[in-house]
Amino acid sequence: MKRRADYGVSREPLSEQFGKYVFPEPNSGCWLWAGSTCSRGYGQLRVAGRGLLRATHVSLELASRPLPKGLQACHHCDNPGCVNPDHLFIGTAAENSRDMVNKRRHVGRAVARGSAVHGARLTEGDVSRIKVRLGAGANAAALAREHGVSPPVIYRIKYGETWRHV
Repeated sequence: MKRRADYGVSREPLSEQFGKYVFPEPNSGCWLWAGSTCSRGYGQLRVAGRGLLRATHVSLELASRPLPKGLQACHHCDNPGCVNPDHLFIGTAAENSRDMVNKRRHVGRAVARGSAVHGARLTEGDVSRIKVRLGAGANAAALAREHGVSPPVIYRIKYGETWRHV
């Protein structure tokens, strides 16, 4: 009997399963991924016994360059849909960010801040009131309890480490 996790998972060799979704683009040399993608456009593949894997990681593995734990598959070509192992390099998150800045891919990107940050518990109005009360000598721990955050959140606001735009 099949386990629930096995439904929709192919038992064919990884190289064949991967190859079904790869289409070389002759002008750029990119291998375009035509399978499932995550919300950021990176390919993904469900592999029996291993779960959902990034297609770039599978590509590196098939090219005998497995990705060490804690490192990322980074693109020379800056195309998230590319899985050509010749267009990929292995790096840390910091190296990947530095590569993005060096290539000026960060320019023009909207950066979420304040209440627009996913999971923010405070609003700009809350922070404004917190700053006023801190200036009047309010206790940071009491403010934290009142707003459902930890005291370090209040201290970071107090010392200008976060919410500087308010």
